[in-house]
Amino acid sequence: MMQEPFLSRRLFLLLSGGVAGGAALVGCASPDPNFVHEPLPAPSPPVKMQRLLLWLPHSDEWLDGGNLAATFVRALTPYGVVVESGRSAKLEVDRSADQKEIVDTFKPTYRLEVDIRDARTSTQGSMSVTSFLVRAVLYRGAGRTPLERFHYGARSKQIPRFVDQVVEKLKASGYL
Repeated sequence: MMQEPFLSRRLFLLLSGGVAGGAALVGCASPDPNFVHEPLPAPSPPVKMQRLLLWLPHSDEWLDGGNLAATFVRALTPYGVVVESGRSAKLEVDRSADQKEIVDTFKPTYRLEVDIRDARTSTQGSMSVTSFLVRAVLYRGAGRTPLERFHYGARSKQIPRFVDQVVEKLKASGYL
């Protein structure tokens, strides 16, 4: 938990273009400057992903969760991965308790939890622009140890490029 503010500062610097070569700060390079991948030290090597539980934010106000889930299904099907999605409760106290029923029946090999941070709408002339930070964390099954973190500075509700980049990084890391 103590790393999150530091990571947020690094991510802000990277997304705002305030640091030349900012991708090196978080240990990744990406063709999209709005995407940051942060692999974390894993307790064991990755096992092949078979079933992914995609845990979505409670609301579609900033991110179209149905479209995001469908895009993940299309992207992961060629790898033989089955995707099931669920939603956070508005006032989520214990996420694992909310996920328990799906985890018990679906038995995911991995879980990708997606959150929205720093959502804001600004007006540029007569046009309204929505920007937000999509944050996703990969866990093994019902585990609590984060394996990978993904961040994406988005400007619309539909973000298929984010899904493509997450899948690319999962493949490169040995999960697919």
